[in-house]
Amino acid sequence: MSFTARFGALVTRTLCAAICLGLAGAALPVRAQEPLHLSLNYDGSLYVKVLDVSVDQVLDGKAFQASAHIKTSGILSMFRKVNLRAETQGRLEHDVPLPKTFSYLNNDGHKNRQVTTTWSPTDVATRSSPQFPNMGDPPATREQKLEAADPLTILTRMTLLPSGEKPCQGVSQFYDGKQRYDVEYSYRGPATPDAREHKLGITSAVRCSLVYREVAGFKKKPADQRGQGLRRDVTVGLGRIGASGPWVISFLRADTFLGAAEIDLVNARVDGARAGDQLRAGL
Repeated sequence: MSFTARFGALVTRTLCAAICLGLAGAALPVRAQEPLHLSLNYDGSLYVKVLDVSVDQVLDGKAFQASAHIKTSGILSMFRKVNLRAETQGRLEHDVPLPKTFSYLNNDGHKNRQVTTTWSPTDVATRSSPQFPNMGDPPATREQKLEAADPLTILTRMTLLPSGEKPCQGVSQFYDGKQRYDVEYSYRGPATPDAREHKLGITSAVRCSLVYREVAGFKKKPADQRGQGLRRDVTVGLGRIGASGPWVISFLRADTFLGAAEIDLVNARVDGARAGDQLRAGL
């Protein structure tokens, strides 16, 4: 795999994990019964800008849906095309989002693979076009699939974290239709919002770290090669938008074999249930 191809694959995986971690700190001043619409835009860089990322999330008292779009830009798009669109939908049961259908399409100019994964109470089924040549070594078991959720459902679970709970604790279990992986995170402490965060309307900030671990559904490889090219724990900054808005991921810093990868929040919009509960901020 080429230098740029490895970077594109690495940043895509790291970003998805980091976004879900970042929203683990979200303690919204609304109940699950109140409608919420959250839209976020990020820039990804390795010395120069190479990624555009958008995340959109809508939920009410009974159901939820979320989507994400990750696309290469700048010089990286000349060598490695990533144009990934993902979406999920499911139901809320006792304020806990449960996945129903997760799908994604990567228009990379080669395989253009479309994957749909469906959860039932007893099993998790995946359809892929074109089909995966294999499901990894070892493949994820039924039990491993059922204990996990897709990345966007976990994102929604994090958004509904009860107020008062400390962010960045424990382990999140992911399944994307083929690969089963864990993200373990820890709380580092509070921080003062920097100039960029102030411009985005962020009033409070904390810092966390995450560790990514492959579980099943990947190519067989030595243990020291299962970290997606990360040299150490990933640093994540969380920020609270407005005086009583949601906590969102503000930035990501990852030390990779290619150099320092960075993801930064550049625009945010929050629409709440009450009239006037709307906030837009951008650089």
